[in-house]
Amino acid sequence: PVETKTLISSAREIFGTEYGDGFLAQALGFFANDLTKFAQHLFEGALPDELATVDAKQTWAEHWNLKNPSLSGSSKPTLHSNADSFRANASSFVSAQNTAW
Repeated sequence: PVETKTLISSAREIFGTEYGDGFLAQALGFFANDLTKFAQHLFEGALPDELATVDAKQTWAEHWNLKNPSLSGSSKPTLHSNADSFRANASSFVSAQNTAW
């Protein structure tokens, strides 16, 4: 979401590159996108347990995969596998058409 990316950019201005985009997104989500509240807790060393155990270097991709487990991993279709499937179906169709003539 655009709002999340904007908030992450603002957080980068405050914290630099010490924290990954995934960690920042998760933390901002926890604090209902309240950057001031998140910064206050972080500077005071008072992050809630739900965030204290999250890898501070977590990337956006890692964050996304954790939020969308059914869409990540080996079950996620790839462009290559879809292209192979299309070619196989097209080949079967052409063979069937040639046989019919």
